[in-house]
Amino acid sequence: MTYGDFLGWLTAFFGVTSAFAYLHQAYWIWKRKSAADVSLFTFGYFFVVQFAFFLYGLHSSQWNIILTFLANMCGSGLVIALVFRFRNPTAPQSQ
Repeated sequence: MTYGDFLGWLTAFFGVTSAFAYLHQAYWIWKRKSAADVSLFTFGYFFVVQFAFFLYGLHSSQWNIILTFLANMCGSGLVIALVFRFRNPTAPQSQ
């Protein structure tokens, strides 16, 4: 295995497992049934950036970039879906 191959596997591993960081946010949205304190702009921006890198990975045929950003798009997409599911703009905000 070359050094480049090793780096490819390493970045794919950490990239894909970094998608699990989104699950923590998704869990708390689901548990509380509220997304009032989650920034849709932030997660929307994450998704757009991840999509751009995913397209770059497809264009350059770099499987580690493709896997990394596909997994992260799934994670941020899950949070975005839960924000739309549990955000209630008419409900009073508690402090």
